[in-house]
Amino acid sequence: MVQYAALLMMVAQVTGLEPYEYVHTISDAHIYVDQVLAVKTMLEREPIAYPTMKLTRKTDDLFAFRATDFELVDYNPHPGIKGIPVAI
Repeated sequence: MVQYAALLMMVAQVTGLEPYEYVHTISDAHIYVDQVLAVKTMLEREPIAYPTMKLTRKTDDLFAFRATDFELVDYNPHPGIKGIPVAI
């Protein structure tokens, strides 16, 4: 999802507009039986503050942006959950 937020920020900068918000809709989301334990672990965690992403360079060329032009601020994720089964 972060790549779409980055694209929003880039297009806004190039067009001289202010980015407002990125909204993502998920359809057909589901949890398999063997993933329930991992999902319960996720739901039991305390919510944490969202990080913010900043553009560190100004340009008027959409194709001039590079990964190094972005800074992720206050990213403090929960520890990963190992061994979540994936449907094949």
